Order: sequence, then structure tokens, then C-alpha cells
Amino acid sequence: EERRRWAASRGLRYAPLSAKLPKLRSAVVPHALVEWEAIEDGASLEGLPTAARHTRVSLARACGLLEEGGLAATPSDLRAWFNRMLEECPADCRGSAAALREWAMAHGILLAPSGVVALRTGRMRVLWQDAASGQLVASKSLVVEAAAAARFAGVLA
Repeated sequence: EERRRWAASRGLRYAPLSAKLPKLRSAVVPHALVEWEAIEDGASLEGLPTAARHTRVSLARACGLLEEGGLAATPSDLRAWFNRMLEECPADCRGSAAALREWAMAHGILLAPSGVVALRTGRMRVLWQDAASGQLVASKSLVVEAAAAARFAGVLA
């Protein structure tokens, strides 16, 4: 209701209701799908451009359109994101949690490593945080070899 009032006060014809992440097999989610409502009761969404139904994930999150708990990252997503950050993210960005989150968001990655826990097996459990908010996502973790965590360095050191 607050978004609807805000949009109406600015003379807009539509207000965003919510957004969801598309079901993609890729580890990178480039956009969110936005659901809209007409400001005037009974008005149609026919005038809404098709392009308005897609927005950057970071923008949808910043507007509060995506639920915080709505991250549907799978273990394969986490592995792909970890490997991509290990290969593509500059070492100086991996040294700072804020810089790492900023890099992740700029590259369409929803979660960023926030630390590690050493396991008795000698492997490391990587803990993840929401790239937009920095909140720890306790339900997500990835087990990697100690050598991979050491190579990542930075926030995992």
C-alpha cells in the first residue's frame, strides 16, 4: 500500500508489487521479474512496457521487492559463485567484505563468502552473506578444500 501511495503521489500509473528471481540453470541471475499493479482501480496493465517487467536484482532488492529469505541458491549455485569469485574477482576486493559484496552485486551474484569454519576433515565450510545487505545467510554453506579457501584468501583467511 505504501508503494502505491508513493507512486500515486508522483503521478505514476503503476506501482511495483513484488519481484521474483527467474528459474535459470545459470549461477548468475541477471534480472528479477517484477509484478505491477495499476494505481487506478480497474485500470489495465496493457500500457505497461514489457521491459518494465525486468529489473536488475540489486534494484529489486534495494526497493524491498524481493524477500530477504527468498534466495533460492542451490549448492551448485554456491560452488559456481565461489569458483567465479576465485577466478575473476581481484584479490584486493576479496580482502574486504564490503568490497567483495559490491563486486558480487555488480556481477549478478546474490551471495558472497563471509568467513570459514575449519572442519575435522581438513576441509573448510564457507559461510555466506547476502551481497546486498551483508546479512549472514545461515542456511547456506559450501564445503571446499582448504587449499581453495587459502587461495581465495581475503575474507576467508
